[in-house]
Amino acid sequence: MSQKFFFQLSLEEAEGCFKKWAQQALLQLLHQGQGLSLASPNPSKEEDVITIADVCKLFKISRPTVNDWMKTNKLPYRRIGRRVYFIRQEILAALQSFNRRAK
Repeated sequence: MSQKFFFQLSLEEAEGCFKKWAQQALLQLLHQGQGLSLASPNPSKEEDVITIADVCKLFKISRPTVNDWMKTNKLPYRRIGRRVYFIRQEILAALQSFNRRAK
């Protein structure tokens, strides 16, 4: 017999739970696509999956610039279906390489 649960959550709590679950699921899909395995069930802050909008805010650049950087392989990205995702750690490493080239 299956158990059924009823939870009373605020909208913010539900969004937080769903976002955390979705990030973990996406990270697992990304790692499976690369033949990697997850070291821990809870990804660290450094392995956060972020979107194009997050990259725009992080670099303070426009969306067309992100698209150009993706086309020229300046930013490593992953595609699941038609959606594009980035791993924060890889994006920060790309930022470091930009800083080294600028000097």
